[in-house]
Parts: sequence; C-alpha cells; structure tokens
Amino acid sequence: CKSKKNKKHRTRGSRGCKIGIPCIKDSNTKKHHDLMVLLPNDKEKSVRLFRITKLLDRLEFLGYSKVALVHQVFGTPKSNCKDTFDPYLDVINNDSKGNRRNLEVYYRLHCIVEAKSDLGFFTPNDIMDSYDLVSLAPQNDGILEAACLTATIDIITLDYSATNAGLPFKLRGSNVNDAMNNNTGLEILYGPSIVNTAHRKLLLQTLRLVESVSLGKKDLNVLVGSGTANPMALRSSGDICNVLEE
Repeated sequence: CKSKKNKKHRTRGSRGCKIGIPCIKDSNTKKHHDLMVLLPNDKEKSVRLFRITKLLDRLEFLGYSKVALVHQVFGTPKSNCKDTFDPYLDVINNDSKGNRRNLEVYYRLHCIVEAKSDLGFFTPNDIMDSYDLVSLAPQNDGILEAACLTATIDIITLDYSATNAGLPFKLRGSNVNDAMNNNTGLEILYGPSIVNTAHRKLLLQTLRLVESVSLGKKDLNVLVGSGTANPMALRSSGDICNVLEE
C-alpha cells in the first residue's frame, strides 16, 4: 500500500488516482462496484482467510469488477494498510481454485466516530495515507458537520442501523453542500437490512431522506455498498437497483 500522487483529487493510496471519488461510479458502463466489504474479524487466521475467499468469490460471481476490503475501527486506527492486509494477499489475489481474480481490490479504512477528539486523526498522516480510501461514519450531529467539512475524508457513511430510530444525526442540506464542495461521497449500506429485516424500513427512509435534502443535485456522489462480512448477505447490482426503485 504505497502512496501515489493524485493530482485531480488528493494524495493517498496505491491506486488512489484510479478510484478518486469522481471516478468510483462508472455510470456509463456495465461495471459494478462494492466499496464497503468488511474484513472478517474472526480470531483464528485460518477462518478469516476462508471467509475472505468466500466473500471475494461471491462478489466475482455476482459480477462486480471493483471492490474495497474495509478495515473498520471504532475511533481511530493503530495499524497501517500494509500491516492490516498483507497477511491476506494470497486469497485477495487468487480465488479458491488458485486462479488469478478478475477483480480490482482496494483497501479502505473506515472509522466509526462519536468523539470530537478523534477528528484530529483526519489530517494527512502515514496511517491514513497508506489506504486507498478513507471513510467515516458519524455518530452525532457535531461529527457529521465536521466530517462534511474535512477534505481528507473520501466517503461519509450514513449508518441508519446505529440506532433503532435510524440515523444518529439530522442530515441537512448544508451537510450535503459541504460534502459536495469537498468532493466527498455519501454512502448508504444495504447489508444491515439483509441481516436484520427490521432495518429494511430504515434503509428506505434513509434513501428518501438523501433524495429530499439533496434536492436532486446531480453532482452529489451517492454510493451504495454492502457493509457486510457475510457472503450470503451480498446482492447483485440488479437486486440492489430493484430496492432503490421502490
């Protein structure tokens, strides 16, 4: 995970110039991306390797071309990209039959943040810059507002599963405008609604909320990812589109 200069967006990641936020949606092609595939956190390394293999095999089968494996932390991380992902490179690069994967795999850092003291991490530093993508899931209004104003964050995840009532903050039009000005994508995850069907209503509410507060802004990047480490919770892009059109 070596840093490479991205003149169009920002310096970060081994392939950052290929997946800068303006480019991660190939809207005019038939390529499909899932940029929120959680890295399994099982204690046994052999189990983690097995589950990563199944996840990536499943994504290939469903027709995805680009995926991001996600190192998720609460607060701020202590390990860089190389330390996190190097132990799994063999199964990341090769499928269960030993064949080279037909996938572009990126490495993403995802931080769930509720304390303002953790926001100081999101200034250029070696750990953050080692990842291809950096994202944040705000847990209150103050963190959301700060995240939308922070240029080093690629994606802000709208986590409707954080509470029984949905989003843990109030999403406003000003937040959307700030995110757009920083070229930051807003992400909604479908995985929680698959694992827990009680969240399905919250997913649809969040989709409608984003549509409402964004006022149909065409320049806003709205991403949909799985947000799961469970292969059986993954869905094809066609299935996801059917949900979005409801």
